[in-house]
Amino acid sequence: MKRNASFTLIELLIVISIISILMSLLLPSLNKSRQAARAVVCLNQEKQIFMAVASYTDDNNSYFPNTIISQFISWDDRLGEGYDGRNLSGSQISGAVPGSYQLYKCPLDQVQINNQNRSRRTYSFNMGTNNPSDVSRRGISSSGLSRQISAIGKTSESIMLFEYPLAGNHIGAGANAERFSSNLSGTIEDVGFWTHGSWKMNYLLIDGSVRALDYPATFVGLRSPWSSSDVRDTMWDCMR
Repeated sequence: MKRNASFTLIELLIVISIISILMSLLLPSLNKSRQAARAVVCLNQEKQIFMAVASYTDDNNSYFPNTIISQFISWDDRLGEGYDGRNLSGSQISGAVPGSYQLYKCPLDQVQINNQNRSRRTYSFNMGTNNPSDVSRRGISSSGLSRQISAIGKTSESIMLFEYPLAGNHIGAGANAERFSSNLSGTIEDVGFWTHGSWKMNYLLIDGSVRALDYPATFVGLRSPWSSSDVRDTMWDCMR
């Protein structure tokens, strides 16, 4: 007797069950691969930012781009003057930059922007000061300060830029453009802040290398970053 070629209900349910099992096994691997690919994009973006900063310092006597909050100018505004692929007008530099520009947004950053007229910025500069007795702010720039790259001795061990994914961190804004390590101390239990996993992020160093590190590792075992704002001789110290 010739058998009907169509599936019975039981056979169809068995096939669906097998497919569901296979999908449940494959999806975690696919998600991990997707996360890893996005982390690589984030790393490459920081290297592109370094190239823009290097071009800027070449044209400005080796000084880093800095932020002047009172004039509504941020370091990324300065890079937008032909160094990062944009050619911003004067009004754009001192005001809102409309539209989407993905270079400054890590693809793992899922924090919602709080100003729809701006583009998202994940990254912040390592904040500095000219006061050598200030042990908490020994980075490359702050409002009114721009350090020379040629004056920094340990370029391969000093942080230029790091990830600071907050809703108020957006392109062209002075707020959050420059932060120091102690700004991270309150995020120890904030799972959403650490986009690469608990306490992990990519750090752009002054020599142009990018390193994926646990935040405590940036203090090179000298002291706890969660309880101390003293960054002397750590990777946050650009005055060594």
